Amino acid sequence: DDEDTASQLFLKLSNLQGKVIQKNRNGVTRSFSFRDLARLSVISEKKIIQDRSPIFSGQSVNETAEKSAYSLLLSGSDDSSIIQVPDPRDIKKRFEAKEEVLVEVISSTRSKIEEMSIDVDLSGLGKQLDDLENSIHECEASLNEMKESTAPLEEIRCLAWGELNKVESRLGVLSELQLRFSLLYDQYQSDILRLQAIAESGTLLGEMRLERCPVCGALPEDQDKNYQECQIEPLDVTRSCISEISKIKGLISDLELTRDDIKIEIDELSSSKSQYRDELVRATQILEDYHNPRISEAIGNLRAHQNQKEHLLKAISLYEQLNEFEGLLEDLQEETVKQK
Repeated sequence: DDEDTASQLFLKLSNLQGKVIQKNRNGVTRSFSFRDLARLSVISEKKIIQDRSPIFSGQSVNETAEKSAYSLLLSGSDDSSIIQVPDPRDIKKRFEAKEEVLVEVISSTRSKIEEMSIDVDLSGLGKQLDDLENSIHECEASLNEMKESTAPLEEIRCLAWGELNKVESRLGVLSELQLRFSLLYDQYQSDILRLQAIAESGTLLGEMRLERCPVCGALPEDQDKNYQECQIEPLDVTRSCISEISKIKGLISDLELTRDDIKIEIDELSSSKSQYRDELVRATQILEDYHNPRISEAIGNLRAHQNQKEHLLKAISLYEQLNEFEGLLEDLQEETVKQK
């Protein structure tokens, strides 16, 4: 490729620079050299009279390149358009490598099939898979029927659970009201006792006669009347307390009625709570004792069939891979024969 040579200079002067000729039968090419041209410029007498064409040097390994050089001089077209053919030795090595890999993969696949303990061929596996699919459909249909049969019980459980929550919530509210009403009743009783004490005090004060002032000792007639007129009579306080006590007793009466109503409602709700709880327990017991074991058994059978299906699918896949690899090996061997 170096242009600073005598060969490149002479080729450039001959308008043959950059030409390519074929080197061997595999299509390997090389650059045209001035030596290829110089050899054809002067032919000795000995070469002219010999049986072999004077364009050949006598070296069989160079015959392809010598033909290509002569063709270039005759036609003016080089061999740059020729596509190189792979070396048969390389092709053989590639075929041998592919064959070795296929043989190894086939052996590995057969080992996997043997590990799965499969004693039938691909068609037998397909029939088993079809039967297994039918069994899976039957298990799914049976499981759906079982689930549908539990729907009424599930609905009863759901309704009972909802009503039970409502009743418990209402009982909580009523219990809180009952507690507050008890506190209010105690407060009313405390107010009555306090008013009774005030009324008794007023009565006693009303019965007391006027005497000397305990501070200055003045007689009643000498005391300032203005201050006496501003005072309330003890008997009036007593009457007010009695009136207030009467009102409080009326409130207590209303409170007792309300407490009785609350107690009645609590009793009714407690009865309903027991009823809903019994319904919930009964439905749950039926589900756990009868339906759930059957459903669990059906689910177990379905999973077993599905696992068996996966096993068969894996076996079928291995058989298909084995057939594919064996087919590739046969094609490769046929292609190897063709190449030879």
